[in-house]
Amino acid sequence: MGIKAAVFEIKATCYAHEGFNDESPSVQGAALEQLGKDMVDHLLENGVDDVKIKGDYVEELEVEKPIMKYFEVFDPYYALIKAYTKEKAMELYTDTVTDDDDGELNDEMTEVGQVYAAIQHGRAQGEDKELMPFKQVVEEISNNEEMVLLIDGSLL
Repeated sequence: MGIKAAVFEIKATCYAHEGFNDESPSVQGAALEQLGKDMVDHLLENGVDDVKIKGDYVEELEVEKPIMKYFEVFDPYYALIKAYTKEKAMELYTDTVTDDDDGELNDEMTEVGQVYAAIQHGRAQGEDKELMPFKQVVEEISNNEEMVLLIDGSLL
């Protein structure tokens, strides 16, 4: 006996483009209604036999955006790392700096503040013994890329 039907409940979260919330509720509603119709049309065009939209409401969500964190390690080698989680920071450390052979990296890694990280990053000399330009420090501290910001000079 084959499958007769499959029912899926889909919740779509759409982040409003800049200026969307400044529009009138009727314009917002029309735009969201059109988005729903476009989704239905796409499903029907791609092999779905029947689509029903259950409910007709807009819910304002408090979306928790991930926050970049900054981590510092002194032993066995110094590193300043920015990542969303400590686990990712540990992965970046072991990929870029050194392995965690003794299993103590979790204890050695501490979270530091963004201002502290920016100051440390801005005061560090590069291989050419020059300080990084301020604009580059700000860009590297504030962008969304997880990365090792500083590494022990003896490893370079």
